[in-house]
Amino acid sequence: MLMTKATDFFTRFWSPTLGVNVIKRLCAVAATVLCAGATLAQTTPEPLNLVRLDAVVYAPITPDTAVITMAAEKSGADASAITQHINKIMGDAVREAKAASGVETLTGNSSTNQQYDTKGNVIGWTVRSDLILKSKDFGSLGKLSGSLSQSLKIVGSGFEVSRELKAREDAALLQQGLQAFQAKAKVAAQTLGFSGYAIREINIQQAQLEQPNQPRPMMMMARAAMADAAPVQIEAGRTAINLTVSGSIQLK
Repeated sequence: MLMTKATDFFTRFWSPTLGVNVIKRLCAVAATVLCAGATLAQTTPEPLNLVRLDAVVYAPITPDTAVITMAAEKSGADASAITQHINKIMGDAVREAKAASGVETLTGNSSTNQQYDTKGNVIGWTVRSDLILKSKDFGSLGKLSGSLSQSLKIVGSGFEVSRELKAREDAALLQQGLQAFQAKAKVAAQTLGFSGYAIREINIQQAQLEQPNQPRPMMMMARAAMADAAPVQIEAGRTAINLTVSGSIQLK
C-alpha cells in the first residue's frame, strides 16, 4: 500500500525537466565550493620575514680504540703444505691474542694466489691470512703486537672512536649546536631591527667524524727478526667531530 502511494507521488511530481534542473543546481553548488577553495588557497599570504640559518659546531676528540692488522704469508710450490703452515701460525696467534686482556680478536681475509713465470706457467702459490686486533688498552695491544710480530707482520693500523665515546660527544655537541643556532637567530633579529623571532623549522644533522690521524710509522715496523720482541709503541692523534643545526626563523 505504502509502496503504491510512493510510486504514485513520484509519477505525479517527477519529470525529466525537474531532474535536469536538480542536477544543474548540484553541479553549480559543487563548482562554487571548488572555486572558493581555490581562491582561499591563492589568497593565503606567504609568511613574511623568514630567515634561514645554520650553525656548525666542532669539538676535538681523541680516538680511544687502536686497530692493528697483522698477517701471516708464505710462498712455495706445495699449496697444501703452505696452507697447513699458515693455519698453524694463525691458530697459535689467535690463542695468544684471545688470552690477552682487553683485546678484541677478529680473523680477517684469507687468500691463496698462484704465482706465474714469464711464460704464464704456474710455478708456485702464495697463501696469506690476516688477524685484526682492537683494544682501548694501547699498552696491552702494543705488547701483544710486539710478541706476535715474531711470526706475523704488521700490514695495517689505525684508530677508531668507540660508540660510547661518540655518544657522549654527540650529546655535548647537540646542546652546543642548538645554543649556537639560537645565538645566530637572536643576532639576526636584533641586527635587522626586530624584537624577537619564532622558530619555524629546525634540522639536526648527525654528528660526523673527520678523518682521524693515523698511527705513527713505528706501528708499521715488522719485528719478526727480534729475539725478544719489544712492545709496539701506540699513540693516537687527535681528530674532530662536527654537527650542523639548520632551519628557518620568522622575525617578529
